[in-house]
Amino acid sequence: MKRNISYYVEGRRYPVAELIEALPFASLTFLKDNRLLVRPKKNGASLLKFDFVGFLSFGRLLICVLPKFHRSSGPPVNADEVARLLLQTMEKHGPVTERGVPSDEPGFTADRSPLFDELTVGRDLITDYLANGLLNHELRFNELNGPGRIDWETTVQREYALVSTSGAFYPVTHTAARRSIDSLKLTEIHKAVLNVCVERYGWASDYEITADFESTVELGTYDDELLQTLRQELNQTYVDSRLRTIRNLISFIEQVNADESRPNVFGTRFFHVVWERVCAALLPAGGAWKRELLKPLWHDYAAHTYTDKATRLIPDSIYRCQSEPAIIIIDAKYYNVKAQAAPKLRYKGAPGIGDVLKQFIYEDAVAKAMEGEEIEIRNCFLFPTDKESGGFPLTHLGFISYDLQAFKDKRIMMATVSANKAFANYVNGGSLRDAEIAAFFLNPV
Repeated sequence: MKRNISYYVEGRRYPVAELIEALPFASLTFLKDNRLLVRPKKNGASLLKFDFVGFLSFGRLLICVLPKFHRSSGPPVNADEVARLLLQTMEKHGPVTERGVPSDEPGFTADRSPLFDELTVGRDLITDYLANGLLNHELRFNELNGPGRIDWETTVQREYALVSTSGAFYPVTHTAARRSIDSLKLTEIHKAVLNVCVERYGWASDYEITADFESTVELGTYDDELLQTLRQELNQTYVDSRLRTIRNLISFIEQVNADESRPNVFGTRFFHVVWERVCAALLPAGGAWKRELLKPLWHDYAAHTYTDKATRLIPDSIYRCQSEPAIIIIDAKYYNVKAQAAPKLRYKGAPGIGDVLKQFIYEDAVAKAMEGEEIEIRNCFLFPTDKESGGFPLTHLGFISYDLQAFKDKRIMMATVSANKAFANYVNGGSLRDAEIAAFFLNPV
């Protein structure tokens, strides 16, 4: 089945001419005005890059903008699975409302996203088809002494009762019945919508759709007439499942042919917030370390002091191992780090000096809080990768040291985590085992 979906990668530079050819021209203004598409700071006169992760809908065209750690020049080999995991992760996370994220951020941070509604309706229609098949028209009537619900009003008006000492008895009753009859137009509308749903959102379904939905009806040509047919059927339908299907058909037709100059958006410009939550979910909840770290103490020269919660240290995750006397400090970095070994070792895209110093300070603060206990402390930057890593999602990358007196004999480990495995873990509510975590961080290569 053809998939009408195009893939791009956040932060990758694309020629303006290529984007103009691929996207509706009027929509480019919307994307640039909302900072979803920006010019690179260096040598970017004829280039644009997506500053956004998620999904964009332009009429019949759907675009998936993958996180920046995807390195292939074209769509991923397992593109459908990657897009489905990304969608499920963002759905579970919900709106990005962290400090520093603008409240008017388009799409993902809004309470409702039109594209999210469209995705939801599309998948509902696919799931409903798999359970109930194609719509047809139902003829409703009453029959005599049938197995259906008794229509007492009609029975009392039309039939004679036999009266005895124990009460009235109706030997003949009118019962409700329905019969499905072929309705070419209704069925063809359903098939036309399903064809678009599978083409656009089949990848988001957990099922492989192989049916042929070729229809004599074409969406976008006589939509007002199609909507009128569906609304007439809606007024004659009383079964909940049919009501839901017809309402979804109406909603989908109204949404799928929206103005292409203003695309529907479901995503965020602040994917680092999502990535931090995903990495925190790798650690078992039972080992969460809840002690408060030392805060700076503010003084004046009159011996007054105070602490300010706004200046407290907040690592992404601190985990206390249950199987070993160890604490793991993790800072999840949404960085696209590339290791270059020859001719000289270099980590491109690595954290800056501010991040490094802050991580060493985290370790000192944890050590201060744990004074008097025999415990090992491990410190780690965790980066995403699109590379698979076998069964275990984490892979050692290297480490950082700093030859200052305060940080002597300390190091910050660097490790990558398979993003697909981390997303699947987050979506399914799993976590790594405590023994696995201890073995990985306490015994680096």
